[in-house]
Amino acid sequence: MQVEDKASILVVDDNPAKRLALVSVLEQLNQNLVVAESGRDALRLLLSHEYALILLDVQMPDMDGFETAALIRSRKQSEVTPIIFVTAYSRGETDMLHGYSEGAVDYVFTPIIPEILRAKVSVFVDLYRKTQVIKRHEEDLENLVEQRTAALTAEIAERKRAEARITRLNRVYAVLSGINTTIVRVREPQELFDEACRIAVEHGKFSFAWIGTLDADTRQVTPVARAGRDDGYLDQINLTAMADTPGNCRLTAEAITQAKPVICNDIATDDRMNGWRSEALNRGYRSVAVFPLMLGARPVGVFLLYAPEADVFDEEEMRLLIEMAGDISFALDHIQKEERLNYLAYFDAITGLPNRALFHERVEQRIGAAHRDRKVFSVIMLDLERFSSINESLGRQAGDSLLRELAQRLKQALDETESLARLSADYFGIAIRHDDERTDIAHVLEKILSGIQTQPFLICGQELRVSARAGVSCYPADGEDIE
Repeated sequence: MQVEDKASILVVDDNPAKRLALVSVLEQLNQNLVVAESGRDALRLLLSHEYALILLDVQMPDMDGFETAALIRSRKQSEVTPIIFVTAYSRGETDMLHGYSEGAVDYVFTPIIPEILRAKVSVFVDLYRKTQVIKRHEEDLENLVEQRTAALTAEIAERKRAEARITRLNRVYAVLSGINTTIVRVREPQELFDEACRIAVEHGKFSFAWIGTLDADTRQVTPVARAGRDDGYLDQINLTAMADTPGNCRLTAEAITQAKPVICNDIATDDRMNGWRSEALNRGYRSVAVFPLMLGARPVGVFLLYAPEADVFDEEEMRLLIEMAGDISFALDHIQKEERLNYLAYFDAITGLPNRALFHERVEQRIGAAHRDRKVFSVIMLDLERFSSINESLGRQAGDSLLRELAQRLKQALDETESLARLSADYFGIAIRHDDERTDIAHVLEKILSGIQTQPFLICGQELRVSARAGVSCYPADGEDIE
């Protein structure tokens, strides 16, 4: 059997512009690119040629990607040909699960990121070449059975090792796909961490997996998720990024310090495991890999995988696992940005107080409750005087510091049940609940203003005295809606 110089990749998309974009990105891989304009066109091409990989659009007229994939899988010649679906990220988890049930091995989301597409395709091209080599070996073995019995035994052993390696790679593909599916639906880092460890153990057949987060100040690593056999193993180790600390995990420290994966392919002989060798071997750990989780160029945690065999973390498996760690890091960044956006939608970034939108919501809720319970409450509008002159004379940084200090004083002057918000540059809103209509709101105002005006603020090494004015409106006497 002759192994071709170039692997054939079939690109199936009814949109000419998308086909051209995919081909343009993949041309750098220098492989044989074949295009099909529909699912039927793709099936026709599969009758006469074997492909290393099929890139398949989900949304196509006449026959969509899912139906096309099912027909491809129904043919013996293409039942194991890898299929990567190309679709928009917004289509969601349901479509992804549908795709995996039809035999997809991965997804690529549009708009296409060229580096990610080429990296994913390269993995499958490499796997195809290695599979072709294994097939060639199998054919050679069949020809040598009668002539070289001794050589046959060695070849069979090699074949079994190759099959075992492919089995391991398929398990890693399952881990990668499972974690990518998890990333689509989770919105909390803890759920992401728990699922990543569980999938690594259940689908990847690793003995133990755990994730730890890094404290940027103390440089300590705290385990936050784990799965598999631990039996108190982590409790014995000083998990720190400082390599010279006694009793620490040198592999973890090295991965964080160098911001790159670290491999120990034989725990029984690796000097870096001297302190923990017997404990690890007693639990069935034979090799371990440490992957730093990154936010930008900064390590924020680690993901450790312990395997029950030695020498399992070879170059190809590491490529997939590094991609997996990168996907988890990307998901963390996405979750963090989403949380930040949600925070900014309802809170003031400078003072941390609720903003105008959240204050309005809370006052509306109080109006409803007061109407139902026949209660009264007041809204105070507080305005700092000559605040703009502080920004002009001392700079915006000084103005921001003053606002933060003012927010703290106002919090101290109010009860926990009273709502405080920053409504605009120098305006604050306060909702005060009354026990009854006789509550002395003037006394409350005096307490608030006194807290602001009695003591100076120390800002940027200077003492600042500020004054404020306030207005009060009571529900329901002065109005029955927020305006």
